[in-house]
Amino acid sequence: MVLAFLTELGYGFLRLFMNPVFYMAFILSFVLAFRRIHKERLHFHTRVYDVVTNLYQMLIPGLIAGFILYGLFIGLGLMLSEGIIVLLMAVTMLFGLTLRPRFLSPAFVIFFTTVIIVFMPKWEVNHAVLNRWMEGIQVAFLPYLFLLMTIFLIAEAMLIMFQAKRSSSPRRVIGKRGKPIGGFATESLWLVPTFLLIPGSGLERLEWWPFFGMGESFAFIFVPFLIGYEQFQTYDLPVRALRRDGKRLAVIAFVALPLAVFALLYDWLVIAFLGMALLSFCRVALYVHERKQNARRPALYTLRNQGVQILAIVPKSPAADMNVKVGEVIRRVNGIEVNNAIQFYEALQTSPTFFKLDVLDEHGELRFEQRALYENEHHALGLLFVDKPRAKYSEAEEA
Repeated sequence: MVLAFLTELGYGFLRLFMNPVFYMAFILSFVLAFRRIHKERLHFHTRVYDVVTNLYQMLIPGLIAGFILYGLFIGLGLMLSEGIIVLLMAVTMLFGLTLRPRFLSPAFVIFFTTVIIVFMPKWEVNHAVLNRWMEGIQVAFLPYLFLLMTIFLIAEAMLIMFQAKRSSSPRRVIGKRGKPIGGFATESLWLVPTFLLIPGSGLERLEWWPFFGMGESFAFIFVPFLIGYEQFQTYDLPVRALRRDGKRLAVIAFVALPLAVFALLYDWLVIAFLGMALLSFCRVALYVHERKQNARRPALYTLRNQGVQILAIVPKSPAADMNVKVGEVIRRVNGIEVNNAIQFYEALQTSPTFFKLDVLDEHGELRFEQRALYENEHHALGLLFVDKPRAKYSEAEEA
């Protein structure tokens, strides 16, 4: 039994490499990375993160989330037909072609798949594999999809709270009053591969497992799910904004979780459909709410009469080793007052081997930071400031 179980797991793992979504994830990651770098160079004449960072952020957190979900799905025996998995992957590819990560939220991908399942007419084609897939697309799987959506929304919320901040890219834009402000564009994509059960030959059902499965036999399939997230905001630190957005999504998903479990236990098809529709609506509402907040609240990153405000810190730069943070204001460099980026660079050149900064934190308290400068280190310390934008982007265009 153990050998048969491991063999089926191996076959299920190999199916991953037959799935085009797996390869599409890497293409999307590279496209989003090059698009981000292009915008960063337009705004700052330098990039903040490289392409490899995008790839790392897509794979490592997603693999960890997928491993956790693997234990949950295998333990519960969560099952979908092969036809529905193919349909899910087709919808994922369709939404991925938009190059907008927000459309790859499980709330949109799974609900759109559900709408197709409910309203798709019965077709017969002269192809055995396609006929098998079509026969497996049944409304009986709606409660399974409801539970799948709820669990993946919890995973999305956790990834937003703890990982999305690593994908926040700074921007200089023109605000509503025509003045330069700073903001952050977050475009995150996570590849979350995990095992599901599919009805069919392979392993025989045990007396107690799969708990939620159908039929008397089943097989494993390793499915590469994609989770996307997108946000642009100017009124708060990215860490706080993303944590707040993730918590709101987590609350919604955890509230829906008991309903999804009962819908599966008691085969509530209508409740499952309405529940997924409501979750999809709530996901849209969160995006709309954040956008309205961004439009209504004053910008945090603005030009200052005294000092220059830090908008971003380039990784592996001298500033990254210092105790300076995004949102803080540098008032003086080597005792010289600075009010824009040019003055900052000029003051920095007055002492090529050592510098001292007067830094005003978010609480209005002044402190001093100092450090030696070494040969071949970043000429501007790796600090990016709120300043006049080099590209003609407005706040509305970024949002």
